[in-house]
Amino acid sequence: MIGKLDSEIIEKFIEFQEKTGKHRDLCIEDVEFEESDIFNDLDNVELIGSRKIGSHDDLEKINDKNGIPVYDASNNVLTHIDEEKFPNEVFLVKNNANPDISFASEGNSSAGTNFIIHKDKYYVNNHRTVMKFSNKYFSKYVYYNIIDMKKRYGFKRGYIPSQTELRKLVIKIPIPKDLNKFYSSYQIQEAIVEFLEYSFDNIERIRQRIDERYSIFKRLKKALIPSTFIKDYIKVAFGRYAKEKGIEFDITDVEFYEKKIGEFINPKGGSNAYNKTYINNNKGAYPLYTGAKDIVALVKEINSSDIITAESVSYNKDNDAGSRAFYHKEPYIIGGHHYSLTIKKEYQNEILTKYFYYCMENIFSRNKFYQSKKPVANIGLIKEFPIFIPRDLQDYTSLEIQKIIADFIEYTEDRLQKEFDRMDTAYHNLDRLYNTYLGRTFRLIDWGGKS
Repeated sequence: MIGKLDSEIIEKFIEFQEKTGKHRDLCIEDVEFEESDIFNDLDNVELIGSRKIGSHDDLEKINDKNGIPVYDASNNVLTHIDEEKFPNEVFLVKNNANPDISFASEGNSSAGTNFIIHKDKYYVNNHRTVMKFSNKYFSKYVYYNIIDMKKRYGFKRGYIPSQTELRKLVIKIPIPKDLNKFYSSYQIQEAIVEFLEYSFDNIERIRQRIDERYSIFKRLKKALIPSTFIKDYIKVAFGRYAKEKGIEFDITDVEFYEKKIGEFINPKGGSNAYNKTYINNNKGAYPLYTGAKDIVALVKEINSSDIITAESVSYNKDNDAGSRAFYHKEPYIIGGHHYSLTIKKEYQNEILTKYFYYCMENIFSRNKFYQSKKPVANIGLIKEFPIFIPRDLQDYTSLEIQKIIADFIEYTEDRLQKEFDRMDTAYHNLDRLYNTYLGRTFRLIDWGGKS
């Protein structure tokens, strides 16, 4: 069958020609394509398995500064080794303008992925297949055609795309026919790759701008709560919020005094009976909090006294990601490695629970507690930490100020989250655009022509 490029890709290619001035004499509308069974074209594609030079333990002991890079199933360089040590295992790229490519040939989740475009010399220690090409194929053109073959062909866990298995798949790719004496098939392949990479570069520039913005907002989010209790750092942000909400004081007007957590809370530790076996067999209505960073499951209570109904704060005592606090308005249950902190009745007119929650988050942002490091955030240690309580102002009680500060933090966090959501959507759209370029270029060939 004879095919032609998708009309939208033709339009984008013409835009590329006009903006860059490249390949202006290539009439892309006239280019015709044929299908090629890439892994069965033995005259033009050489498939080579790995050449093992040692175990991981062996390789960890070698790192020659000016050596050749060594690869395995991942796309990271394992180490560098001098060519003289394993001269017969070296892979040599004969033409860097048409380089070798390789991909993972084994691995429970990586088989058929982790593509690498090689240059000069390299080692492939294990779990990879190398592809070398004649001048019928431009290797990067093939690379963009098969980069998603794991997804397209449904390689399942444990599947090994060996050379034999790859030939069974009959992976066909569209190859342009020679157009005229100025544009051979190979040159058209190069032009199409150049067009794609120009488009991808534009996408990447946008992605980098989003990355920079994302980094700024991550710092803002991380600094928000600690900065609130320093006051000067959030003067401008709080001033905007106060003006919007009709609040008649400046954050720098607020004075704080300290009160140790142990003075005003009733702590309660969780039960280790809420283990994995219990969770699997006792699904219920109450969210269970343990040492994990999020809700573990919805469970039934073992005892009614395990249900915490009062508005409260809780925290995970130890977690590899670090301890954090949780604010609760609805009933919940705590398991092992978790504590619930309820404000004593006599202090409920002095300390707002939501404000206390942000004070706890401030403690955890300034003092990192991890499962594998000391000190551990047990209740005895946490009770000794102070929180900052605002003094009354002329027209605002301490509780009113606490509520305003808590609302300000929540309001600002919501605004930051909306920015993150917008940036996540932008990332998603860029990924779709990238895949659209690949998909429309190679998967939407119009095969309406005749052979």
